[in-house]
Amino acid sequence: VVVAINKAALGVAAQLVNTGDAAAPFKLMVSGTTGVANDFTLKSDNGSSGITVTTTQGATAVNETSSLAFGTALTAGQTITVGGLTYTSTGATSTAQLAAAFASLANGATAGPGTATGSYSGKLSGFATGAAAGSTLSAKSVTSSNVTFTTDVTAGQPVTIGGLTYTPTGAATKEQIAAAFASLAAGATTGPSAHLGTYTGTLAGFSTGAATNATVIADTPTTGNVSDIQTLGAGVTGLDFGTVLQNAANAALTVNGVAVTSSTNSIQGAISGATLNLSTVTTTPATLNFSRDTTSVKAKLQTLVTSYNDAITMLGVVSDPKSTVETYGATLVGNSTVLQVRNQLRALVLGNSSSPAANITALRDIGISVDRTGVLQLDTAKLDTALNTNFDNVVTMLSANRENQSTASTLAAGVAGDAVKKLTELLGTTGPLSTQSTNATAKITASNKELAKLETRLTTILARYNKQLTAMDSIVGQTNLLRTGLTATFDGMMANYTKK
Repeated sequence: VVVAINKAALGVAAQLVNTGDAAAPFKLMVSGTTGVANDFTLKSDNGSSGITVTTTQGATAVNETSSLAFGTALTAGQTITVGGLTYTSTGATSTAQLAAAFASLANGATAGPGTATGSYSGKLSGFATGAAAGSTLSAKSVTSSNVTFTTDVTAGQPVTIGGLTYTPTGAATKEQIAAAFASLAAGATTGPSAHLGTYTGTLAGFSTGAATNATVIADTPTTGNVSDIQTLGAGVTGLDFGTVLQNAANAALTVNGVAVTSSTNSIQGAISGATLNLSTVTTTPATLNFSRDTTSVKAKLQTLVTSYNDAITMLGVVSDPKSTVETYGATLVGNSTVLQVRNQLRALVLGNSSSPAANITALRDIGISVDRTGVLQLDTAKLDTALNTNFDNVVTMLSANRENQSTASTLAAGVAGDAVKKLTELLGTTGPLSTQSTNATAKITASNKELAKLETRLTTILARYNKQLTAMDSIVGQTNLLRTGLTATFDGMMANYTKK
């Protein structure tokens, strides 16, 4: 039961408690979310089936029928039994799915059409069921007997049951004969094995179930009043949720004379910046003494200093023509955006706050300064003094005492708020950095297209030159052959004249 409640995800948690009481050692305790709005109640159906059975009896000669209406859905592991056949749900099963799980079953059935969402055990006894209509199905009272075939037959040997004759066209085993008479309705004139034989006559007085080896179940309709179909649902007996250990309630307290309620024992907002965790009921006034923890403020300001120095260093790398830093070095030499971004960053940390307070007007007043090399530094001693003696003024200078201010607001936002606005503008889709990136990408794309065109043109020129050089080489070769031939001819003529 504990597992079922927790798996159902009802918004409550169940646990089993060992009380040590010998008479009733275990109790089931269920708890939910705090707050009066989250009150809940539990009840058990104490074993009721959740099935409404309506029995109809007509004339004495008419068999009795029942209508079964399923009214309780199942969760995983719950069971419902109808006429001895038990269905166990493997997940959430609706009432319509339950009706389908018991639909169109013959007397003696050990399984049904709903095996995809559950499993079966036991056997349907004394009843056969009809088709499901929503969450309702019909059941008909029947009696059954086993018909067992013990002899094989040869071709042409007829076998007759209840007026229906089956004549095999070839040798048929006793198992094949049982299959020939399996799952037939009363009045059937043919069967599932027509391709192995022929049928004559009509099955009268009963219907048949599935065949098991050489045996088939024959159901005979029962007339007159019979025992009503027995059902058992998924309820759990012996549960009593009548004992309420604690009603859901809101926490109530008074803070500086103001009444405060909360659905939890963790109170936020009653005292600005503080969370009150209530642990017990008391009417004695409590006094709270607060001490300011400035550790996180110092850590964030140190992070600001580090981040600023990293940014300025990177701007120097990309704008230095002699930089050898891989990927980024000397990539933005002479680019005006670098100077623009550098100047804006310096103005953010060195300029006056839009919300100065008394003697705290800028970051320099709380220990942040730039040395002669342009590196931002934090004087922690000066910062500690400012936080301990002028904390409110420091907060005003940094944030104008406003939280989560919109970047579209025109109100003063302090050094931090103004920095957020400016950085958002710089990094936005229409800011200078995005614009420069978009323009550079467009130029690279255009250059790549021009390079592709140039490569195509050079390839064409190279092919033409190669063709011309090949032709020239052929001419040179032919000229050399001609020269060799002429030289031989002249040498021969000279030999004839000189007689040498």
